[in-house]
Amino acid sequence: MSDQLELLSEYEIGAGEVAARLRIVFPQLSMSDRRIADVLLTQPAVIVHSSVSEVAELVGVSAATVVRACRRFGFEGFQDVKISIAQDLVRTGAAETEGPTGVLDESTASGEVLRRILGAGSQGLVDAQMTVDEERFTTAVELLAPSPQILFLGGGSSSSIAADAAYWFTAIGKLAFAPSDPMGQHLAARHLPKGGVCVAISHSGAFKQTVNAARIAKEAGATVIAVTSFAKSPLTEVSDFALVSGGRSLGYRLEASAGRLVHLAVVDALRIAVALRRGPVSFEALDQMADISKGQQL
Repeated sequence: MSDQLELLSEYEIGAGEVAARLRIVFPQLSMSDRRIADVLLTQPAVIVHSSVSEVAELVGVSAATVVRACRRFGFEGFQDVKISIAQDLVRTGAAETEGPTGVLDESTASGEVLRRILGAGSQGLVDAQMTVDEERFTTAVELLAPSPQILFLGGGSSSSIAADAAYWFTAIGKLAFAPSDPMGQHLAARHLPKGGVCVAISHSGAFKQTVNAARIAKEAGATVIAVTSFAKSPLTEVSDFALVSGGRSLGYRLEASAGRLVHLAVVDALRIAVALRRGPVSFEALDQMADISKGQQL
């Protein structure tokens, strides 16, 4: 780890919101906090594409230490620091500006927005073919196919993916739920039966509601499968294994958008693989769904 920050004075830290806040607290920083601040200042492009667990490993401290340090620096937490660093990179012109990874701002033409978002999603799907471990995917299918009950968890932008997953798994004849209320998630997790499976979906792997419910499901004896963009995160720590569907960095403002599309595709692949594994049972359920759908058409 670099000792650069230890040699800097508060007048040499640099520009930007993150640097400004660090300058305020610089005199009272502990050695551990200075090591974290050193990474924030010298490796901003790495920070905006890393999870809190990955930064903690880089510094050589725990994830909780990183979060507490970020709060001492004047931020709400690690995610708040990432957003501020990304904004600083844009303001200073240090952000990526070429190809589909370019940062979008007020000057970006509408057609360019369409091209970049579609390009980011397309690239994310291509990269997922390399990052999703096929053996773990197969294990997930083998666990989901006979499971008496499946709980899908997702908060924020991942909640719609969880709801879609529960709908389509129900359509193939599986008993699946995706409660949107935190209390409902916790109750469902607590009461998962033997052989139950919890699929927790989170781009960052650090969404508190999802992580807490996944932990409860694990304590109840269920198998917990994470669908996430980072190999190391609070969610992967409480999961039995993870389907990591993140690829190369696409720029902070495009990464979550691409991740959402990729996670939807991964969960859909699970559903189709489970349907094929169950064969006639799933096909009969799909026929029943088709009959029901006919009655809903005008």
